Amino acid sequence: MDVETMERIADKALAECDLKGIGLFNWTEPLLHPRLASLIRVLREREIKVNISSNLNIAKRLDEILASDPTQFRVSLSGIKPDTYARYHRGGELATVLGNLQELADIRERTGAATRVHLLFHRYRDNLDEEPEVAKLAAELGFDFIGVWAFMMPLEKVLALRDPGLHPELLTEEDRALVDRLALDPSDALSATAPYRSRPCDLLEHQITLDWQGNVQLCCGLFDPERFGVGSYLEFPIEEIQRRKYEDPYCSRCTELGGHVYANYGAPEFDELAERKAGPVQVWEPPRPSRWTRMLGSVRHWASHS
Repeated sequence: MDVETMERIADKALAECDLKGIGLFNWTEPLLHPRLASLIRVLREREIKVNISSNLNIAKRLDEILASDPTQFRVSLSGIKPDTYARYHRGGELATVLGNLQELADIRERTGAATRVHLLFHRYRDNLDEEPEVAKLAAELGFDFIGVWAFMMPLEKVLALRDPGLHPELLTEEDRALVDRLALDPSDALSATAPYRSRPCDLLEHQITLDWQGNVQLCCGLFDPERFGVGSYLEFPIEEIQRRKYEDPYCSRCTELGGHVYANYGAPEFDELAERKAGPVQVWEPPRPSRWTRMLGSVRHWASHS
């Protein structure tokens, strides 16, 4: 996206929405954009919160990006062992990511950047033993940590598992092999959404998904722009965009199948389903300070208030 288009999108959004923030990512790697910092500045100058999400295999211009003041910077990890990471972040290099994470932490500390950084760990059936090490790494770098069950995307493939009328030919043998590695089986997860399918869809009601040209997509969880294009965001008022989304038959079928609950991670049964298949999540606890460390801390506290 060019800077002028971002400016026009931001101004239109502020004029017609109660805007909570803008995420500069969807089905892509934002750090590939040579002018990412300029796009962030356009939004921050308008006091818009900005989130970016990266796999951090590429880390060009990190100084400039942090200086532009993104609100939140997410980095996804699927393992702390090279073979695990290579399996789930295809084509990625764990050593490169770890080096870039250290650089990100160093820049943030050196510059005092206010950007909140967190590591998002994708849980599969065979990597739960690596989660504590990733959580420990996040703490050492001064980052937040979030662990989530990996789930299959895009939605058109997930729904094709349940409804033969929704293009099951989209599913490849590689997709089916991936399903076997997931702790949260998409078919089981969709079944678990049954009690919650009457809930409104946050992605439909409260989010607009745009491509790099400013064209609206039906949903952030859907991949195919030709099947799921809605129209140009800059050409149509928000009311018309929302009307087109509400009237789309695919959106209605997704809701009937519980796809909106799945995409929003919205059924409390998901954790139980995943742990039943993969086992309990292993939690890392920071080491407790020794007795002498606690005593020294008390002395310093007393001295600072004397």
